[in-house]
Amino acid sequence: MWGSLVVSLLSYQRNAPPTSNSAVRSHPAERVDERIPVRVGSIPVRTDVDAGEALETRSCEPRADRQCAAGDVYWVDSCGEVSQLAEECGQALCRAGACERADPGGCGPWPLEGLCDGDVVRGCVGSKPYARDCALSGKRCVTTGEGARCRRPSPEDCELHGKLPRCEGDDLLTCIDGLIAVTDCGARGALCGELPGRTTPSCHVIERRASAPAEDDDCDACGCPPVAAPGTPDTCDGRDQDRDGRVDEDERCEPIPILAMVITDGSGRSSYARADIEREIERINRVLGTAPQGLALTATLADVVYLARPDWLRLDDTGFLDLVRDPEVIAARDAFYVPVVFTDTLESGDTPKAGVSTLPNGHCGGRRVHHAPEPPSGAIAVAKGRAATTVAHELGHYFGLCHTHFAYDRAVVRVVRWPLGSDEVAQLQCDRPCMLDGDGICDTPPDPGPPACGYDDACRVLCPSPASPAAPDAFNVMSYYTQCRRELTTQQALILRRGVSLRRGFFACRSPALCPCDPHAPACPDQMTCRPTSMGFACGLDGPRRAGDVCAQQLDCGAGAVCASDGHCRLPCGVGAADGTPQGSCRCTRDPHLGIAVCA
Repeated sequence: MWGSLVVSLLSYQRNAPPTSNSAVRSHPAERVDERIPVRVGSIPVRTDVDAGEALETRSCEPRADRQCAAGDVYWVDSCGEVSQLAEECGQALCRAGACERADPGGCGPWPLEGLCDGDVVRGCVGSKPYARDCALSGKRCVTTGEGARCRRPSPEDCELHGKLPRCEGDDLLTCIDGLIAVTDCGARGALCGELPGRTTPSCHVIERRASAPAEDDDCDACGCPPVAAPGTPDTCDGRDQDRDGRVDEDERCEPIPILAMVITDGSGRSSYARADIEREIERINRVLGTAPQGLALTATLADVVYLARPDWLRLDDTGFLDLVRDPEVIAARDAFYVPVVFTDTLESGDTPKAGVSTLPNGHCGGRRVHHAPEPPSGAIAVAKGRAATTVAHELGHYFGLCHTHFAYDRAVVRVVRWPLGSDEVAQLQCDRPCMLDGDGICDTPPDPGPPACGYDDACRVLCPSPASPAAPDAFNVMSYYTQCRRELTTQQALILRRGVSLRRGFFACRSPALCPCDPHAPACPDQMTCRPTSMGFACGLDGPRRAGDVCAQQLDCGAGAVCASDGHCRLPCGVGAADGTPQGSCRCTRDPHLGIAVCA
């Protein structure tokens, strides 16, 4: 979707922005606030002033003006020198020497993510209410999984297409973020229809067995559980490799390194001090530490990098797509890190947002939700007007968690049937229903989300619609009950660990130059495929389609398959295979464009 990554490294600032040359003294009646660093943005604040120097400054009028520095307000004397902290802005922006404080009336019922009030988006950013009239720009307000946003009317608007989801032949029509989405079940080797026990249609594959599965072992009609090689140790990836019933063996995982990237204006001034970033790491760890059963993770601050990119101080959808491909963000260092960009404001669909993140290879909740691979590294961006848990929430997305109110019904359902009698069959659905509904996680309760549900000061979720008898968990960090969220469930913690492991592998192959491979004997990281590039064969993120599916480009195929000349995803044959060579259950044919033998 976003193309290949540029791999050349650009220089970047590892230290604080440059400072002015003028000395800054403290008045004898004042004290520089010791909670702030000595260097405040581009304004140096001296704390080592002796009495002699203080006497020299008495001719300067103290507190003559107020000035923004590192996101807070500081007093400036009549000589133009900073003396002490005047006001800490917290999550509010500092503008023209004052914090943008909340209105006295508060935000009322409008959440940080925004809701549609007709065609007006109403929400709350930095404890200040806002309203955006979409109609003024010829757009309409649409409620999406990321909150309300403005979007131009389109023939693909869901309300123009009747009841959804539904089947039209082998196409599954669903509504995603206000727009109709068409999934070609047939191209995925599936049928479109409604299975017994489900109330909505889905893409499903029905596999028929000649007889009932054996009951004397762990296998069933859906297959056997994976068996690790003897002596296989557990690693920190949320899976039980040695099949001993204990995941990751209760060992602490390596800390997650956060590389904080603070956006500054052309003169090096920003809305953040280092102390602000350090507090965010503490907040992240409070959330990660709630994971039960010894599955807690920890984050550590690898560094604070200042990027003089004034065009990113107000970051919109296009700007974020540029950011996740920018070498200053994704190729800042060789060792693994999570890039978290701290900027002033974020907008998506013409509406303010608190944070945004890419998903690991388009997956969340263990399912693919984006159909094109993303850049392997990805990034997180957060605005100044955010909640205390926004960074932890976006980190959850970065490592593969959906919103608790997520609704994705395009997963292919695998069903196995076998005969019972002359006219009867038994049926086994291989995935539990809870894995195919909502966020795909079984220990998070169903959550209709906004606007179906609200919550009160006691964090009681209120879903007044009779059609939504759910009891969502307001404390879950991946919910939109922003003022209450603070914790993770066991299965969310397992997915986080899995996501960290995947991200480490992706990072090692963040450019084709770093990951050449042999298509006949590939050794790519998990969820990466050896495929042709302009530089030869290299490991890249899996596409959504598997061997046998139709394809239009190499990025369509995954799980080891490449897009062959016949327009289908094909598995490469082994070393030495030639045209017509049988291999297993397939016949190998040399592909004229790929230059390798593929399983036809």
